Amino acid sequence: MNIISVLASRAWISLTTLPTDQAAWNVVAVTAVTTFGAGAVAIGTGFIEPVQDFNPPSIASLQAEPASMLPLLKPLSAFIFPSLLEELFWRGMILSPPPTSHLTSLPAPWLIEAGIVLVVHVATHPLAGRTVWPRGRKTFEDYRFLGLASIVLAGATVSYVVSGGSVWAAAFTHGVPVALWRDFFGGEAKLLQNSAKLNID
Repeated sequence: MNIISVLASRAWISLTTLPTDQAAWNVVAVTAVTTFGAGAVAIGTGFIEPVQDFNPPSIASLQAEPASMLPLLKPLSAFIFPSLLEELFWRGMILSPPPTSHLTSLPAPWLIEAGIVLVVHVATHPLAGRTVWPRGRKTFEDYRFLGLASIVLAGATVSYVVSGGSVWAAAFTHGVPVALWRDFFGGEAKLLQNSAKLNID
């Protein structure tokens, strides 16, 4: 099999693998721990000011002329991009399928591979800030953002494992904290900063 066939096969398997009922509850638990953990770090480091930054989509919905339901649906888009598309590539295609759904039984080589994939995935954010998304460069290069991304992506990797290799589980764990930050706590404003204000080399 050539590399394209291997990647396509991995993607298909990850998309067609669905967690069992028990595994689904494990994914929910991992997502809750990941989200609360990332939230605590975000608040503790000052990356998020929970009172000042809180701006739920319902406010935009009421302020729209005429009133619109579209802002209320916007958080759902976080589960498609970046969550599902990124997880399909990084966990579903690049990372080898997990050999077991038991975290304590994972072999060292797979754990090393998963760690490398996670580090490279996190590192693509500053690269994106210098290339395809210069408006978000300041945020993408913020050590606090990179730390939070590491927490979220580690959680997504754990969900990927405990679900038996389901990219949907990884996308769920990835999507919940992203939607909360981006659409409820001012994340979008950070990502849409005027690139002219940034000190781009």
